[in-house]
Amino acid sequence: MKKPLAILAVLLLMGGSVLAFQTGTRTTNLNMFKPDVSSVNWGAEINLNFDTLDSVLSGTADAFGLRPNATGNDLGTTTRRWDVFAETVTFNTDVSLTRSAANTLQLATGDLFVPQTTDQDIGTTSLRWDLFGNNINYDNQLTSLIVTGTSPFVVASTTKVVNLNVEQVDGGDWAAPLAIGTGTPADGDFTRLKAKGTALVAGDIAIVTTGAWGDTANAVVSAVTGNDQWFQWTITAGGANTGANPTIIITFTDGTWTTAPIVMCNRQDFAAPATVTITVTTVTATVLTLTFDGTPTVTNVYRFACHVGGI
Repeated sequence: MKKPLAILAVLLLMGGSVLAFQTGTRTTNLNMFKPDVSSVNWGAEINLNFDTLDSVLSGTADAFGLRPNATGNDLGTTTRRWDVFAETVTFNTDVSLTRSAANTLQLATGDLFVPQTTDQDIGTTSLRWDLFGNNINYDNQLTSLIVTGTSPFVVASTTKVVNLNVEQVDGGDWAAPLAIGTGTPADGDFTRLKAKGTALVAGDIAIVTTGAWGDTANAVVSAVTGNDQWFQWTITAGGANTGANPTIIITFTDGTWTTAPIVMCNRQDFAAPATVTITVTTVTATVLTLTFDGTPTVTNVYRFACHVGGI
């Protein structure tokens, strides 16, 4: 009558369920000790029944990998799995997840990584997460800590990004922009076109006094404004000794033009002789020479202006 271990061994070899409990239903295939009527120690007999139950439960735990051990048991098999229906699964230590080559870790729709009070790394220096989603949305700044020399991000698309505001374009910024390409740009519409460059000064405009613009006192250049592209100036003729066809030699201040520029100059006054014009005599990549086509009247003030454009 007392053969629970033998029965248990047979049950385990059967490969089926060895223990099943259901409210109101008798457990089958489990042999229990029946205390002898003549026994005076029914407690010991009943304890044997509990020992039998404990042995069966332990064997079931081992058979299905439910008992933790030092090497780790698999929870479920390749064809069977455990479904956990709980609000929270709590671990008292770090959890290491290892996937097979064909399986991945997936989160159900609506699940989130729980944020922590400190920054957490996603991946490692050699491993990464690939995100395959429609959009990645964030409510704050996206900060890159990579040092200068490596692009902080790589973009495959050439489609324009609306509302993207950047400080630099190809290394140049608004305060010091780069050249606008090397080809011919398309047409442009401007409210005003303002050229900036090194300001011309009186020393950049050379004149001859005696026998030309006059001396006693010598003729002087003044009121110079503008730069290599647009500029104007005045010449006050000397008190005596003016001569015919005096020249004006202007040295460009912002270096050499690629080729000799196109120049347009004229008088901006009506001083005598009022009908005399100025002629562009020669133009090089560095110097502009003009000629006053007449004889200046002593002490008169003459105003000139030029527009210079590169080609």
